[in-house]
Amino acid sequence: MTNAVSHAGGQVVGVGIQETEEGAVVIRVSDAHPGFFGRRVWREPGEHGRGLVMLRQLARCWWWEPLPEGKVVCALVEVSGC
Repeated sequence: MTNAVSHAGGQVVGVGIQETEEGAVVIRVSDAHPGFFGRRVWREPGEHGRGLVMLRQLARCWWWEPLPEGKVVCALVEVSGC
């Protein structure tokens, strides 16, 4: 979400959460910026690059899809045992 707010340049940001039949959730964050910034390398004491690093650690998998006006970044996250 922070990446979308930071990089979308004030454009509309959307969030959606959907439960799967397997007990996980798919989190979708969309914004109107057409580009994808890719996987950055996080370096101390840098201010950027942590978002996708954390996403890779927390999610079973993640992906992004282009939209007619922007993109959506999706993450499949396990929630069993909570």
